[in-house]
Amino acid sequence: MSGVLSLFSLQDRTAVITGGTRGIGQSLAIALAEAGADIVLIQRDSENTATKEQIEKLGRKATIYEADLSDQGQVGGLIKRIVSDGHDLSILVNCGGIQRRHPPHEFPDGDWNEVLQVNLNTVFTLCRDVGAHMMTRKGPHRGSIINIASLVSFQGGLNVPAYAAAKGGVAQLTKALSNSWAAHGINVNAIAPGYIHTDMNDALIKDEKRAASILERIPAGRWGLPDDFAGSIVYLASRASLMAPKSTQDFDATASIPASRVEAKLEAGIYVPTVAFFKDDEEVDIETTRKHALRLASSGIKGIVTHGSNGEAAHLSHEERVLITRTTRQALDESGHGHIVKLIVGCGAQSTRETIKLCKDAASAGGDAALVLPPSYFASLLSSKLLLDHYRKVAEASPIPILIYNFPAVQSGIDLTSDQIIELAQHPSVIGVKLTCGNTGKLARIVAATKKSGFLTFGGSSDFLLQTLAVEGAGVIAGLGNLAPATNVRLMEAYGAGDIERAREIQAVLAEADWVAIKGGFVAVKVGLNHSFGYGGEPRSPCAMPELKVQSEMKIGFSRLMELERSLQKPQ
Repeated sequence: MSGVLSLFSLQDRTAVITGGTRGIGQSLAIALAEAGADIVLIQRDSENTATKEQIEKLGRKATIYEADLSDQGQVGGLIKRIVSDGHDLSILVNCGGIQRRHPPHEFPDGDWNEVLQVNLNTVFTLCRDVGAHMMTRKGPHRGSIINIASLVSFQGGLNVPAYAAAKGGVAQLTKALSNSWAAHGINVNAIAPGYIHTDMNDALIKDEKRAASILERIPAGRWGLPDDFAGSIVYLASRASLMAPKSTQDFDATASIPASRVEAKLEAGIYVPTVAFFKDDEEVDIETTRKHALRLASSGIKGIVTHGSNGEAAHLSHEERVLITRTTRQALDESGHGHIVKLIVGCGAQSTRETIKLCKDAASAGGDAALVLPPSYFASLLSSKLLLDHYRKVAEASPIPILIYNFPAVQSGIDLTSDQIIELAQHPSVIGVKLTCGNTGKLARIVAATKKSGFLTFGGSSDFLLQTLAVEGAGVIAGLGNLAPATNVRLMEAYGAGDIERAREIQAVLAEADWVAIKGGFVAVKVGLNHSFGYGGEPRSPCAMPELKVQSEMKIGFSRLMELERSLQKPQ
C-alpha cells in the first residue's frame, strides 16, 4: 500500500476492543482487522468465537480475554495481563455497553449502578491503563483510543437516564483525556452513533409509533447499520487522523435532527467577546489568554467568544485562531467551568469555503457554536439571495451550530434586515444572532417572530442591554464584558427579579463606559484591562495603543464602571 492509502494502514498494530461479539463492536473489530491490525477481544464468554474466527479468516491474529465488564475486580488488572502476554496495544476501542429502560422515578439502584459501571467506569479504567502503556511506546503517534459515545450523550433520550448519564460522561471523558494526552502523541476520540439497528434497540424498533417518529427525524431515511462505522473506526485508529486530536465525531448520517435547539447548549445571558493577547514580540500570549478566560468564567457569564470584533481576528493566522480557542477551551474545562460557560468562535470570512473551514477548525478546537459575519469585501456583488445562500451552506456544512453576526460598521455597510434574519432562523443549525447594528426595532421584530423556536437574539453591546431585555432578547454579546462581566450579569439579575430601578441605574453606568469603548475600539478595552487588572498588553501592529493623554481620558471614562464592578466581584 502506497500514497495516501498508506495513511489508513493498521499493519503491525494491535487493537484491543470491548463489545466485539455482536452489533457495532463486531463490525468495528472486523474493520480494524481488514485494515491490517491484530485484534484482542475482551468478552464475557470466551466460548463465543464467531468474531475471532472471522478475523482469523482475514489472516490476522485474534485473541480472546474473558472478563465481565460489570465486575471492576476483573477489569482492573486486565490490561497489565494482556500487555505482559506480549501484546503491544496501540489501539483501544471501548464499545462494550448495556442498556436498561425504566421511567426515571422508577429506576432501580441496581440497574443504575450496573449501567454506570459497564458504560462509564470500565471505559475510564481501560483508557487509563491502555493510556499508561501507550505512554511507554516510542514515536510521534503512540496510540489511538476510540470510545463509543451516543447521540444520547447530547440529547438525553427517553427513559434511559443511566445510559444518558454514562454516555454523556464518555463524551466528556474523551475530551478530558485528549486534552491531557494529545501532546504525548495519543489521539483520543469518540464516535457518537445515532439510531442503529442492533438488538439493543429491539424495544424501540418494535414500538411502531416511536420507531416512526424516530425515522421522521433521520436525514438518511433509514436506521443505521453496524457496518456504517467501518470507515470511521479505521480513520480514527490510523495516522490519517493525526490532526484530529480532540473531538466527539458524529459520523452517522442516520443521527436524528434535534426536535429543539437544546443540543446547542446556549442560554440567555452575558457572553464576552475576548480580546487577543500578545507578548512583546507579538506572539500569542497563552498564559494571559488562560488567565483572562478564568477571570471571566468566575463572574457568572454564560459564554466566551473568541475571534469576535474585539479579538483581532483579522490579525491572526488560522493556526493562531485554533491555538487561542483551544487554550480557552482547556482553561474552562480544567477549571470546572466548561459545562457552564460555553465557547462561541468567530468564523466570518470572505468566501463560503473559508468560512466552513473556520467552523470546522472551531469545532475541533472545542467550540460550541460559530459566530459568522457576512462576507463583505465584494459587497456590491452580493444580492440578498447570495447572502442567504452563504449562511445556509455554512449552516449545512458546519459541525457546530451558527449564530449570525450583523455589524455593518465592519462589513462594508452590509446590514442584514429583520426579514433576512427571520428567514435564516428557520434553519435548525442557525440558533441565534448578534445585532451590533444598534437597531432595537430590528431586535424586537426578530424576537417577536422567533421566540417560540428557541432562537436567541442578542444585543451586540452593553450600551443597550436593558433595551434588549425589555423586548425579551436573550442578553448581549458585549466587548465591555472584558472589563465588567459582573456588572452586566448584575443588570440581568436585577431585571429578572423585577428591580427595574436598579437595572436602570446599572444601565446608565454601562452606557457611559461603553461609549468610551465604542469610540476607542478594542484598544480602549486593552487600556482598561492594563489599568484595572495589570494585563492586556499591546495590539498587534499596525494597530497601536493611543497616546498617554487619551489613555488617561479613557481610564476616567471607565472609572465609575470599574468601581461598580469591583463592588460586585465575588471573592476568589
